Amino acid sequence: MGDAMSTLPPDPEGMNDRRAAWAASALSVFMHVTGTHPDTALPDMLCDLMHWCDRNEWSFDSARCIALSHYEAETEKGAGENQNMSATRPDPQEPKMPLWMRSIVRFERLEIRPCVLVVQYPDGSSYYEPCREREAEIWMVLGCYPDGSEEWCEEFPTKWHAMAFLDGLTTACPHLGIRRKRPMKRRRRHK
Repeated sequence: MGDAMSTLPPDPEGMNDRRAAWAASALSVFMHVTGTHPDTALPDMLCDLMHWCDRNEWSFDSARCIALSHYEAETEKGAGENQNMSATRPDPQEPKMPLWMRSIVRFERLEIRPCVLVVQYPDGSSYYEPCREREAEIWMVLGCYPDGSEEWCEEFPTKWHAMAFLDGLTTACPHLGIRRKRPMKRRRRHK
């Protein structure tokens, strides 16, 4: 173990042990769900992520290039070598990662909310408000932060579609499961 630690690349932010632990958690969940052997878990997970990209209009190669540039920045590997990053930039015509994906590790949970259209603006944007289920025109999935603030993630035409999306995310990211408040235990008063 000592040899492996001495060969680690620089860690300028002091975060790479945590990043490696997050990756270990993802691999652990993957192995548990699929029954994959630890010796083949990483390549099997990468392969399955390629299949996921095929089905969700993502470019695995673009994601790989972005991941490599993040790794280089997080380890100072090649700092200043690649001033021209055009070789690692994704094709602008390819689908991009939704902005909310960058915040997913900070979400406490996800919520599904029925919404109704209030205003359709000339630029094509819309304003929706929460409503009763029977009045819903769309179903929004929101990421909820511990401080009570929320971030829009996706919207779906039916509750079923929103639930399927939520189920997929909570399977991949168990920390996002819907948490219910525990009932408060009654305490006896001491006289």
